[in-house]
Amino acid sequence: MPNLSGSNTGTQNMVENSNHSVTLSGDMGIRDAKKLISELKISISTDAKLQVYLGDVSSIDTSILQVLIAARGSAKECNCQIIFKDFNLSPVPAFIASLGLEIDEIGLG
Repeated sequence: MPNLSGSNTGTQNMVENSNHSVTLSGDMGIRDAKKLISELKISISTDAKLQVYLGDVSSIDTSILQVLIAARGSAKECNCQIIFKDFNLSPVPAFIASLGLEIDEIGLG
């Protein structure tokens, strides 16, 4: 199981991939987008059902939000289902609202 970690403004962040799941944690920002894209591409191409755990995420920025939205679209094209676990426990809904968007409008809820 690959464990890719880095740091962003002093807070540990992580993208961890295991069978049928990707776990995100810490402050996720543009520095993490490339790793996240790579892990999601691998998972989407090999899994029919992928769970992305968001409960340990401290914060996200627009780059990570865009990656999650794009991953949902890519998964649909490959007949893969992405389930965002602990979505409501994560900062993602508040971040979406701070942008003036509705969760249903972008298809993540």
